[in-house]
Amino acid sequence: MLNLTGKLLIASPSTESDSYFAKSVIYIIKSDLNGSVGVIVNSPFMTLNGSVTVSNDSHNKENLEMKDFHTYSGGPVDIERGFILQLQKGNNKSERIVVTSNLETLRKLSKKLSTAKNCIFIFGHCGWEAGQLEEELRNNYWFIAEASKEIVFSVNDQTKWTKALENLKITPLQYSSLVGNC
Repeated sequence: MLNLTGKLLIASPSTESDSYFAKSVIYIIKSDLNGSVGVIVNSPFMTLNGSVTVSNDSHNKENLEMKDFHTYSGGPVDIERGFILQLQKGNNKSERIVVTSNLETLRKLSKKLSTAKNCIFIFGHCGWEAGQLEEELRNNYWFIAEASKEIVFSVNDQTKWTKALENLKITPLQYSSLVGNC
């Protein structure tokens, strides 16, 4: 079993163009014996402007003012649930990517998200049952890469996939998923 937590999954260039995951870059939030969960980081969804009702349960709702609040489609599962992916600095000045769905964090970020860097808000996620992602990796549907803030947060959404592949020294137009012997 691979522990892919904190890694990037990059869709193979051979992924069918009409597939939900074509040219996707996915940050893996959790990976263990029970399966894996990740969020797509290069699929812009909508920009929110104005008052938005948010809640962390059915009894605790509040309105937040959003200005140029960019959101992403993180995957086809639980599309009504939101996640905040952000870069957090540690005590020793190291950086790490953290994931939260905490309402207080969203409250703080809503005041500065139009200028916030290293932070994205994602609706939905991707999920794999135990062994499913490993099977997809064996079938060369995905490449694995170290997560970097440059890919997750800084690169233009339309070029994240290409840039992630370039970091692995893979050129999409020269890639072939076919192998064999001569």
